[in-house]
Amino acid sequence: MESEKHQPVAAYVTDASSRYDLEQDAEVDAVFGEHKEGEVDYKSVGWIKATVIMLKTIIALGVLAMPTVLSATGGVPGSLIILTIGLLTTWSGHVVGQFKRNHPETYSMDTVGYVLAGRFGQELFSVAYPMFMIFLAGSGFVAISIAFNAVSTHATCTVVWVVVAAVGTFALASIQTLNKVGIVSWIGFVSVMAAIMIITIAVGIQDRPVTAPQTGPWDKDISAFNSAGTFLGGMGAVSTVVFSYSGTPAFFNVIGEMRNPKFYNRSLYICQAVVTATYLTIGIVVYYFCGQYLANPALGSAGVTIKKIAYGVALPGLFVSVTIYTHVGAKMIFVRALRTPELTPSIFQGWMWLHDNIAKRHTNKTLYFRSLILLNVFLVVSGIFIMITGTWAAAVSIKDSYATGNISSPFSCADNSGST
Repeated sequence: MESEKHQPVAAYVTDASSRYDLEQDAEVDAVFGEHKEGEVDYKSVGWIKATVIMLKTIIALGVLAMPTVLSATGGVPGSLIILTIGLLTTWSGHVVGQFKRNHPETYSMDTVGYVLAGRFGQELFSVAYPMFMIFLAGSGFVAISIAFNAVSTHATCTVVWVVVAAVGTFALASIQTLNKVGIVSWIGFVSVMAAIMIITIAVGIQDRPVTAPQTGPWDKDISAFNSAGTFLGGMGAVSTVVFSYSGTPAFFNVIGEMRNPKFYNRSLYICQAVVTATYLTIGIVVYYFCGQYLANPALGSAGVTIKKIAYGVALPGLFVSVTIYTHVGAKMIFVRALRTPELTPSIFQGWMWLHDNIAKRHTNKTLYFRSLILLNVFLVVSGIFIMITGTWAAAVSIKDSYATGNISSPFSCADNSGST
């Protein structure tokens, strides 16, 4: 054990007797090894900063898609979808904490893959997780380009703004520890929340949405239940909400760098409560005041001036969100590169909670435990179902956007902010 303490990054450990204590051993970490004076301290994130980092992995301008969820399904189903996904992702985040405690050697999804399915799972997740973060970052680059176009009234080619976003993100994501990333996360969280509040207040006090008829009578098509909704429209709404909560996999990185991981659940619950409350509030308020006249992008719903102000305020937050996605994806590769090369034999396969708990079904026959089994089986099955139907709905939406001219071509210089 003494030799293991001086390894810079610990090997994968599957023997419970050899594991580090996640909460008791502050000097020796199962991922980063022994911390010595003068070295980089990766385990330095406090619970408040962890909360803010979690919030910034989830909350960005995707929150403004919540009114479209209510528009597609109706006010009641839309609100229930947001609340249900919020509860399910809270449980998923709770499982992240449980899994980390059971497997302290876990830092990111590659190690999760190894624990679940051996070397195959490790290699699969080593590709899937960075790719997932790349896609999230790509979505963020589009949002940043929209913001620059809105603020500058499309002063240059949209691709130029995407390049600016990529260069800025590369510089910020090179920050070595999540603790230091957490400093800019404060700025990002405040800026995005301020932009959201600006547009929410603006649509509430304006006479009518900018896309509504500006003279004569007008009517908002708002309803508790959308009887004209379609299956694909509904699944598109569900996948939109799921995507808006998609920062959960990065929670492994957060707990892996927390100074006191025992406070992880505190950070998680505060984060999820704030996110879900924000999504519900913005969704309901903006849908009520704009109805079917929600602009695309949504920050334009209160007119050109408010759009410029809101996007200008939101820009730091957009950069921070993409920075976190890039940082945690790259950090997984960094940590894996520093691990010792010896790998222990494959252990039990399954999905995280089921992997760690399914064997208890022979001794724990309580209704509560059986309900947890059903809940986690539901998460796996529903996740697969949403992935398939959500991809289907997105593909149809993209096809329709090309057909109607809303999208001209990939890497187009055209304005994507509706400013020109």
